[in-house]
Parts: sequence; C-alpha cells; structure tokens
Amino acid sequence: MNQNSKDEIKREDRHSLQPEVMFRAWHINKQIMITPAVIDQHGHAYESEYDFGERNYMSCHLMQYTGLKDKHGEKIYSGDVVKTYRSTYEVKWVDAGFNISTTYIDDGGGDCAPITITNTYEVIGNIFEGVKSGT
Repeated sequence: MNQNSKDEIKREDRHSLQPEVMFRAWHINKQIMITPAVIDQHGHAYESEYDFGERNYMSCHLMQYTGLKDKHGEKIYSGDVVKTYRSTYEVKWVDAGFNISTTYIDDGGGDCAPITITNTYEVIGNIFEGVKSGT
C-alpha cells in the first residue's frame, strides 16, 4: 500500500466518525412529520427548494438527528421518546448536547443525562405523534 492510499483511508476514517447532520420536522399546520428540503440560516424550514426562493417557509418544529440509532437500527432524533429496560425518556438538546430527560413521563423538572452510545434504547414514538401502541 502506498502513502497516498494510507492518507485516503485516514481521511475516510475521520469522515466516518462525523455524525450525519440531518433534520426532520413536525409540520404544525398539517400535523405530519416531514423531511425539510432546505433549512435557512434563521432556522426556517422549507418543504421544497422552490419554496425557499419564495421565502415561503412552514411553521414547524425541527428535530435534529443525534447520530445514534436504537436497538432496531432506527435513527434517534431530538423529540423522540425512547425506552430502556429502566424507564421512558424524551431526547432533548440541552447545554450543547443531546440528553435523555425524564420530563416526558413526569411532566416536571425531571432529571437529565447525556445520551450515550448503547444498544438498549428503543424509539417508541415522539413528543408530537405520541408513543406507539403496545409499548
């Protein structure tokens, strides 16, 4: 293997450590989950690139992908409700990081802890659509 090949592998390894920056959005008026086509510097989301040109943004709640997947391979986003063997939590962005919070179940101040890489989380719903039946 020559030096150029080693450098290419190192670049690929570094890139693979970066989580994908992805968003989904809860469309307030339509009451559905969508994937925005464009998000501008003000945090406005657009359903299509054509809407962006017209500044026709939608009323929505943005949810960012955490870079983690649950035990079934489903992507975990802020606003998701996850279950572990111990309890049920809401995934939140708090103090510059993704956290799990008990506020979803006790609707109070709740405890908050950083979300960790583990295979025990299971996405059972989100704060807008509720939890899946039977969970």
